[in-house]
Amino acid sequence: MPLGWRFEDIIEFMHDVASGRELRTMLDTTSRTESGEQLPFHLHSSKGDCQWDPTNIMIYVHRLSAGATTEMLRCADTSTNEVVCKVASTELGRKSLVNEARIYEDPRVLHLQGKEIPMFYGLFEARTPVQRCGDSTDTTHIMCLVLEKCGSTIGADDDKDALLVQTPEFRLATARAYWTLHQCGIRKESPYELSKLFRPSNILIREDGSPCIIDFARASKHICPCGVNIHPAEKWYIVKGCDELGFICDYARIWPPRFAYITNNDGDIVCQWHYLRDQAAEDYDLEELGLEDLEPNVALEMVQAALEKCEARWVKWETDFAYAFATWQA
Repeated sequence: MPLGWRFEDIIEFMHDVASGRELRTMLDTTSRTESGEQLPFHLHSSKGDCQWDPTNIMIYVHRLSAGATTEMLRCADTSTNEVVCKVASTELGRKSLVNEARIYEDPRVLHLQGKEIPMFYGLFEARTPVQRCGDSTDTTHIMCLVLEKCGSTIGADDDKDALLVQTPEFRLATARAYWTLHQCGIRKESPYELSKLFRPSNILIREDGSPCIIDFARASKHICPCGVNIHPAEKWYIVKGCDELGFICDYARIWPPRFAYITNNDGDIVCQWHYLRDQAAEDYDLEELGLEDLEPNVALEMVQAALEKCEARWVKWETDFAYAFATWQA
């Protein structure tokens, strides 16, 4: 962003081009928030995520104006009409906004707008020569992506339990939102370093309690190996065929416990095995479990304790997710 520029400066800069004038007509430049703050106000900067982030995207909260078209307003939050404006002036920043706009404009995901993903109101652009020192000129190129402001985040990016503290219904709905995107041919994150790219702040809670997925800067087209009509409680091994779906379902812990395990005094797992609820400790081969060096009665007690712990986790899972899975409509 040009040094010292405010959002108002950006709007004024873009006013000389048709795209910029359309943006100015869309936004109410005189409104305030319900708490009395002057709009727009700065919400976030991509440099807050990483000091060396080359995209340098600035994010502002604004409000749709009375001059916005009926089509723009029809799916917005009718109580506030607040929108998010993502502004970029660097090459990488503009590329990320263009990629995100392409995702929202994809015909396969249009029906998800206003539900699993935000409403998309447009990508606006201005490229204008700017007078520098002396007779030299330079070109300033700015883009602004406008989206529905659709809720509050579940937590900060460093909060690893941000999703786990949500209700089972919300956790399952979040996994389903990702699954729905994949069925539409879109994956949200790059397959490389998926665990590092995943951010809890990109999962919002709408006013009706449903999840909304945001930030498609790294999204791409995707042929998901998971078919339709997947019930994750029964078909987790199919979902495991897709790294992103497998990751989000593991992160949300929507699966029933699949392994019983024994740990040492330091808490490290020394052996684990697939848990079958109808098997007793005596049904397991101690040698296959790597416990042949222990006294049989001691080994059986350890196996029995592990089975009881796994069963307790299974019962808790049934208690937490019985209703959520019962209402799953794949």
